[in-house]
Amino acid sequence: MKTVLPIFCLLLPIAAWGGETICLPQYDRCASTVDGKIDKDEYRHSFTDPVTGIMVFWQADSFNLQAALKSPGSGWLAIGLGSGKMNGADMIIGFKDGAGQWVAEEHLGKAFFRHAPVEKPKLAAGKAAAAEGRTILEFILPLKLSNGKEIKPGQNFPFLLAYHKDKVKISKHTKKSANMLMLAREAEKTGK
Repeated sequence: MKTVLPIFCLLLPIAAWGGETICLPQYDRCASTVDGKIDKDEYRHSFTDPVTGIMVFWQADSFNLQAALKSPGSGWLAIGLGSGKMNGADMIIGFKDGAGQWVAEEHLGKAFFRHAPVEKPKLAAGKAAAAEGRTILEFILPLKLSNGKEIKPGQNFPFLLAYHKDKVKISKHTKKSANMLMLAREAEKTGK
């Protein structure tokens, strides 16, 4: 199965999308601790986005996407799910609020480059923090998103990555990228 998954991902229409297609195996169970720190072996998969330099650590089980992002900068950091543009994306954003505290919030992207907090967020857990001059955003989000879309195995699912190099309050991004996520069912290996 491990050899079939990478070959399958290579056959996806990457050139037609213009971004990367990232294959993420879906397991029966996953566990991570949302504490604003990325511990060694906490996440089963990772990659560094070649456009933004954002490091993504993540895993998925039958119900949730568990992820941590590490920015190349010290400003706000975000991922948008379900759209290749900000409009329509279910966004998880790490930034400093009016009191100067790092927060993680779920927003919905709107037309004309706007977004607003979700009225009834589905974000199960979220934490933003700064470490060694870089912003970290960690979260758990159900696969059924607030924008009405669902991350399903075997289907291309667009996502965005964006950050600002030093502004901690939400402003225009320094860099952004659009990519595709492909969730693939992976049987648990119990060793028995």
